[in-house]
Amino acid sequence: MDNGIALTNLTKVYAEGRIRVKAVSSVDLQIEEGEVVGLFGPSGSGKTTLLSVIGCILRPTEGSVRIYGTEVSSLDETQLPQIRKKYFSFIFQGFNLFPSLTAYENVAIVLKLKGIKGAQADKRAREMLTSVGLSDRMQFLPRDLSGGQKQRVSIARALAADSPIILADEPTANLDQANGRRVMEMLETFAVRQKKCVVVATHDSRLEDIFRRILTMEDGRIIKDRRKSL
Repeated sequence: MDNGIALTNLTKVYAEGRIRVKAVSSVDLQIEEGEVVGLFGPSGSGKTTLLSVIGCILRPTEGSVRIYGTEVSSLDETQLPQIRKKYFSFIFQGFNLFPSLTAYENVAIVLKLKGIKGAQADKRAREMLTSVGLSDRMQFLPRDLSGGQKQRVSIARALAADSPIILADEPTANLDQANGRRVMEMLETFAVRQKKCVVVATHDSRLEDIFRRILTMEDGRIIKDRRKSL
């Protein structure tokens, strides 16, 4: 598949001495543009490891990972940063904002890394922050923002980078239920509109109804793959 993520017989084993732990086991999966997928399962089920392998942070022990038609599992370590830069944006539960930069600067710095500068970067950063309801918080430092506002900055940053794939690991873990739901609904809406390929790992079953496709992991395997009819 050349327009998204394709995993074939994907396995990741952590080994230390004689101890071997199979964190992800024989996963076959395709995720297309415009799909926002909820990856559910208890702690230790393999969700974070699966995201890390998809995002070229970890190498698989076995199997194939194709990102927009490119086989990445066999690439040299020196090639992987360019793959991550070209294809991925990440959203974390800890927000990962630069504490000394304003909300605006936290978005603009990612655009700079993408090679977008000047008036174009300024316009896009402002548009993205406005789109997530933070037009009046652009010059605020992270310490002056609520948890929900910080995560909205993270979403604005991920969308501003215009990466085709967004990976989110427990993005609502530090938010209350109302803010967590609001943030996820916002991400889902923008991702579908912009035809992003999105995978959100979470253990919060209260968010299941937001997603149009739900994967359930258990013991490193995907045991359910359910699509909702529109």
